[in-house]
Amino acid sequence: DADLVVHDLYKAGTDTSKKIAERFGASVLGDEGINRAALSKELKTEWDWKDLESIVHPEVRTEITKRVDAARADGVSICTLELPALPRNVSWMDDADLVIICDATRATLIARATERGLREEQAVRRLDRQLSSNELKAAGGENAVIIDTDQSAEETQKQLKGLLE
Repeated sequence: DADLVVHDLYKAGTDTSKKIAERFGASVLGDEGINRAALSKELKTEWDWKDLESIVHPEVRTEITKRVDAARADGVSICTLELPALPRNVSWMDDADLVIICDATRATLIARATERGLREEQAVRRLDRQLSSNELKAAGGENAVIIDTDQSAEETQKQLKGLLE
């Protein structure tokens, strides 16, 4: 889960948290590392987002690659990467045998984000920065499929099982 990796990278004392504080100021630091709410307030322009992504995304990719390599070394045959906000650099897909793009209506995506604590305007801003499902599908080529997650968890699981069989 890339979001959990980011949480680890945002902890106090990590190189990533130090780089973020250098770029966005000490106000983004909390007792345990990067304060996401404070950081969000500093992300005012597209350039701010690009700066943050240039710090965080390479670190996330490095850490996930380490974890996948370790799993493979332990004999794991299938690794699942959850990338909730795939960066515009879709090269992540190059290493995948199968890319499953989870799609839902915009209203559902906004509702899910607000349930996790984002304000609606923050959710909208994040969605607007992400590639659409169709753009992701095009980037993923033959190895990419879209599933509809706008329905029940059971229906979504049926779709996944169908893909993996």
